[in-house]
Amino acid sequence: MFPFSAPVDDILFSLRHVARAGRLNSWDDALAAEIIGHFASFAEGELAPLNVPGDSQGCSLLSGRVKMPDGFATAYEQLTEGGWQGLTAPERFDGMGVDSVVASAVSEVFSGANHSLAMVANLVPGAIATLLRFGSEQQQQHWIPRLSSGELLATMCLTEAGAGSDLSQVRMRATQTDNGWQLQGEKIFISGGDQDISDGIVHLVLARTGRADEGIKGLSLFLCGSELDGVRNTVSAIRLEEKLGLHASPTCHMVFDAAQAELIGEQGAGLAVMFTLMNHARVDVALQGVAHAARAHHIASNYAAERKQGRRSDGEPAVLSDHADVRRMLDEQRSLALGARAMAHIAGVEMALGERPALAEFLTPLCKIFCTEAG
Repeated sequence: MFPFSAPVDDILFSLRHVARAGRLNSWDDALAAEIIGHFASFAEGELAPLNVPGDSQGCSLLSGRVKMPDGFATAYEQLTEGGWQGLTAPERFDGMGVDSVVASAVSEVFSGANHSLAMVANLVPGAIATLLRFGSEQQQQHWIPRLSSGELLATMCLTEAGAGSDLSQVRMRATQTDNGWQLQGEKIFISGGDQDISDGIVHLVLARTGRADEGIKGLSLFLCGSELDGVRNTVSAIRLEEKLGLHASPTCHMVFDAAQAELIGEQGAGLAVMFTLMNHARVDVALQGVAHAARAHHIASNYAAERKQGRRSDGEPAVLSDHADVRRMLDEQRSLALGARAMAHIAGVEMALGERPALAEFLTPLCKIFCTEAG
């Protein structure tokens, strides 16, 4: 396997000349290049080497707790010490205050280097964005600095058996008591539902507060900490899903048994609140596809340049890339990676500008499908 090399030059070209990120008031070209380049060095040296052994070892589940592969806790500690978990958090919450466009470039590099760890760590910016938009001042002060520091990681708990794309079928129930809200039910396919690399987790949970026949109008979004004042909340992982890959990323079946939680945003407006988190996740998933497309081309092109096959017209030994049809396939890979990245960057810059929300809304799902198919 060829060592991971972050496509920093391609990323910067796309941001500068295709998406025209310079239109953003927050864009600082030199700073963006420095941040992306610095993270690329970290990803190449520390994150990528864990990818293969992590996938081989995988995660394990014991008594409702997940153990991550060897080396992942150390890598996460280095990630937090570098301040990367707080990249998009405002400075008043101990973050770096970097805009979402630069953060998206960092996210692509992260996914290319170690997708499994990225799946566990990369919901934090979405959680922070949700809190900034809908959280109370008290919630922001309590949760954002802990997310920014890396003390906490975040999950997105939406999917249930029979309630994936059709969220109107969500059965997770939230009940208001004298001591606050309690969550009762199960969620499936939860990335990073449990792990042992952060001190705790804040679960963002979509639950029903209204009647079953109200559909999506009866849904609200809740913050549910894995621990409350040092005591384990009644949230546990009961199964790890078996996947074709990403074995170092725990995809969990979660049970909430009268778990203590707090409402974020207005009651019954859970879908609107959730889409702040979902839109971040959609662009992030698109960039995961870009990362895989770029990595695939890197591996294939290096292999094709070394693997001897046949002879050239001058009689000398040929390598695979000397053959026209192989070059055509490599060119197709390259164009998919470049085109997919350009689409994602254009959508990301439009979202950040906020001047054409209809265009951003149109591009976001297109990017998700095209970029993942490209990968």
